[in-house]
Amino acid sequence: MTQATHTPGPYRVEITRWGKSFDRKIVAGSGTVVAVIPDGLNIDMALTNTHLLAAAPDLLAALETIAAQANALDLPDKVNVSRMEAIARAAIARAKGDD
Repeated sequence: MTQATHTPGPYRVEITRWGKSFDRKIVAGSGTVVAVIPDGLNIDMALTNTHLLAAAPDLLAALETIAAQANALDLPDKVNVSRMEAIARAAIARAKGDD
């Protein structure tokens, strides 16, 4: 079975006002709408959620870099590199739907 991939980033936030409500979209660079955040949420929460979701490709790339380089870092013994790598890999798996 082929593993599904996400819509390539970067993503951007587009907000359109329609009377008293707002249309919050997360849009990929290709113009594909990746997600729409419903208007039923608190305005601040909806905007924060929108920006968090839009950052997902960048967050995934950062975690993949950290996990790949975790053991190459020259850190003091008290820093548990294996634990940091495990946390990053768990987040990567969740982001990729492998959890």
